[in-house]
This record gives sequence, C-alpha cells and structure tokens, in this order.
Amino acid sequence: MVALIVDCTHKLVNVAHNLALEEKEFDACNLSARFTIDVIGACGFGIDMKSMNNEHSLFLHLRDILFIKSKMRILISVDFLDMMLKLRQIGKLSGDAMEVDENGKKKKVEIEFDEDRMLAQLYIFFVAGFETSSTVMGYAMHQLAYHPEIQIEVQQEIDEILAKNDNKLCYQSLSEMNLLEQVTKEALRLFPPGAALGRICTKDFVIPELNIQIEAGTTVGIPVYGIQTDPQFFENPLKFNPKRFSHEASQNRHKYVFLPFGEGPRKCIGARFGTLIVMAGLAVVLEKFTIKPSPSSTINIKVNPASYVVQSIEGGLPVQLNLRKK
Repeated sequence: MVALIVDCTHKLVNVAHNLALEEKEFDACNLSARFTIDVIGACGFGIDMKSMNNEHSLFLHLRDILFIKSKMRILISVDFLDMMLKLRQIGKLSGDAMEVDENGKKKKVEIEFDEDRMLAQLYIFFVAGFETSSTVMGYAMHQLAYHPEIQIEVQQEIDEILAKNDNKLCYQSLSEMNLLEQVTKEALRLFPPGAALGRICTKDFVIPELNIQIEAGTTVGIPVYGIQTDPQFFENPLKFNPKRFSHEASQNRHKYVFLPFGEGPRKCIGARFGTLIVMAGLAVVLEKFTIKPSPSSTINIKVNPASYVVQSIEGGLPVQLNLRKK
C-alpha cells in the first residue's frame, strides 16, 4: 500500500507549496485530515476522494455522517472492497479462536459474514483510519513548529535517507527514518486519539499488589492518556521528547505503558499502516518545508469537549510553512 500512500503525498506537497508561497496560516489538522482521507480512500476503497484540494471536503464531516451517496469514480484496484465482496459471497468465515479447549488446542469459530458485518468493516476502516492518523500528524506538525531544533534534526535524517534511496519515498526509506518514527510515537504518547480503552474481563482475576478481585464480565477502563503521561513511567512527561522512543529507552520501559493502539490480541490491526501514513505525510512536508508557529498559534492546546470515540483538538492547530533553503 505504500505506493498508493506515496501517490497521495504528491498532492499534499502541491497544496503545501501554495500555502508556503502565500505565507498563509492553515490548520494542520485540516490539512492532515484531507491527506489521510485520500490515503484511506485509495488504499481501502480504490476511490479518489478528491479531499486534498478541497479544504471543505464533505468527508471532513464524517463524524456526523453515517452514509454518503456519491458518484465518485473508481480509479484504481479495489483490494479491500474486493475482499469484502468475496467474503460476502462465501457467506461464512471460519478459523481459530483465541480461547483453547480442554486439550490445550485452539477452539474453532465460525462467523456469518452478512451485509451488516461487511458495512461495519468498511465503516471502521474508513473512520478509524483517517481520523486517528490525521490527528496524530497534525499534532506532530504543531509540536515540531514549537521545537525547531528537533525539526532540523528530523529534516537532516530525511535528507540523508532519501539521498541514499534515489530521492524516492518508499517502504525502505520510511523504515530507515528512526527519528521520524520516534516523533510519531511521541505525538501518539502526548495526544493519543483514543485517550481511554475499554476491555471486558474474560475470567476472574486478582490484582496481586492490591488484593482486589475483578470478576469475569466486568468492564475495565484503561486510562491511556493518564498512563502515557505518568511521571513514574516517563520523566518530565508533558515535554515533547521523541528520544524517549529510541531503541535503548524503549527496551528499558514496560511494554504496557505506551498503548495508543492497545495491546494483546485486541491490538489495533492497522497500527503499522497508520504509523506509515503519518510518517509519509510528515516526511514529504519536512523534506521541502519548515513548519513554524503562525500568529494564531498557541503551544497550549485544548481537547474538544464534543469529541466522541477519538480525541480531537478544539479550534484546530494553526501553523505556517516556509520553503526550505537546503
């Protein structure tokens, strides 16, 4: 899918170039959302959403829209949608469950794959894909604007790696951008789109340190934002510091104190895909432009109290772009 993501970055660069030439203030969240909508449309549905060149795209209001009738033209192969249609024809899905039987073997499970399940998969792929990635990308742009020393370091990494890969953005070059990935993870730590998770306890469990029993069937709330900004896990937790996610630092930290995608068998299946979308968008912007605060910018942001399911930022994140002088 990276080739499709890269195709969408070309439109992103064109729009960013015009914003830089005009020295125009813009909302980083809005720009990021238009980019991620186009990516999800291309990768998931084989559709050109035409959102990148339209800051008032109807898809930006998807929180309030459950179904959209449209005459969008299919431009490329529809891998995900084709898979859904084939599953619909088969009618049933069978495979191994997470639970085991009395012999220690995984139980078999069978699911009716009807129209409701197919629509649910498509809806979640779209909403979860673009909303979360755009929030993280916009927040990362905002933080880099206020931390120019980190921004310069990331730009140097991007320049060096692209130079080694014929100046092409591809899966290989993205995989080598360690600092850029650290920036993405730090944005996910400080502003996780899913600030809390809910899980259902599957069997009776006693918390050893507290001697408190959680009964099977109990819903457990996991405060992701609270854990990820707890000083016992992250020193000076509200400071933007991507180096927290260097290999060494990550190895010395408990696995479950960074949960933007959840963990275990219910972890977000699109974790790597979402990370790559953000990294690709940031890479093409930072390669050609410098992000800086705009007259309306403020380093302190507020969560939109009307946010539902995922966090959003009240008032957006206004920033500006300058053309880089390499």
